[in-house]
Amino acid sequence: FSASGIQNVISYLWIFNDGVTSTSPTPSHTFTIAPTDVKLIVTNDCGNDTIALNFTTDVEDINKEVIDLNLYPNPANDKVTLQIEGTFVLENIVVVNQLGQVVMKEELSGGLKTKTLDVSNLPVGYYILRAGTSGGQIAKPFNIVR
Repeated sequence: FSASGIQNVISYLWIFNDGVTSTSPTPSHTFTIAPTDVKLIVTNDCGNDTIALNFTTDVEDINKEVIDLNLYPNPANDKVTLQIEGTFVLENIVVVNQLGQVVMKEELSGGLKTKTLDVSNLPVGYYILRAGTSGGQIAKPFNIVR
């Protein structure tokens, strides 16, 4: 570990979440528990400051099924079709324009695997479709051209 952008430091105190501490400017540490939380307290003539870090170093589940969502045609003219593969189903759809505005939103029910959206009323441009599925969220970009 090392701190960046600091000036005139008198002392360092690194506090690791497994109870280990260090006063070195650049300590090395092997974590014995997760999650990996680190606090750094730096002191200079003006006082002290605390920086807290939390980061993940482990893999949650390497066998977790990936959400595979197909969106076609892309670019689109008046309709786009979503098709989800695997065991997941579509739960909701949000379409956002390039300004970040929600231009379409739809809640779905009935365990749909395929959904066709009418985008004929949307202007030509770049969009992001966010699909809520039974396995989590996934986003797909698409363009409308005419």
